[in-house]
Amino acid sequence: MRPRVSHIILVAAALAALIILGAHATTPVLYTAENTSTAAHADPATIQKRSPGDAAAVVPLMDELLGETGTLALTIKLKDYESAERDLARYTELSGQFSNLVVKLDVSETDIGEFQQKTRANQESLTALLNDSRRFDELQRLEIEVEDDDGQRMAIAYEGEALRQKMQKTFSAYREREPAVTRIAQNYDVNTTPYQESVEHFAEVADAADD
Repeated sequence: MRPRVSHIILVAAALAALIILGAHATTPVLYTAENTSTAAHADPATIQKRSPGDAAAVVPLMDELLGETGTLALTIKLKDYESAERDLARYTELSGQFSNLVVKLDVSETDIGEFQQKTRANQESLTALLNDSRRFDELQRLEIEVEDDDGQRMAIAYEGEALRQKMQKTFSAYREREPAVTRIAQNYDVNTTPYQESVEHFAEVADAADD
């Protein structure tokens, strides 16, 4: 009797294990990550169980955000400020959506949360780049207009120098965030090329002001 009972228990345990494995196999995942070994990395299964529809939007939003950085930095470099305003508005809108998603999914302590924080910081840097670049162009025009007024030319020169220093400082902070943002994006197989190009465009704008 005992061997038979033991056999039944083993069979039941095996069936239970198969059922559990089958359930996990059919559960859709948020992404295929390269490395999910760290505690800070978002667990796709956990996120999906919280809110499947919202979880599916995370990676596409990350992709859009990085794409917008390249477009925005390029339009600023080309001094197409009207288009840059539209690009910045779109980037700001996407950043807000992503922040709301991070809160809703409760993943602020994961790399997705870190990505959101750095996106906010990048938004501030790109906004500053747009405003400072446009003001720098205005100062260059003013300097020509007040060519015979040494006092005004001196004031313009001081403001221009302050702007140059500010733009270099803003660029340094933007560049320092690149490794972390790129690393996180690559964990989720997100294309980082536009973002890396935005760093190059940003550098060109800051260097042009120095020149």
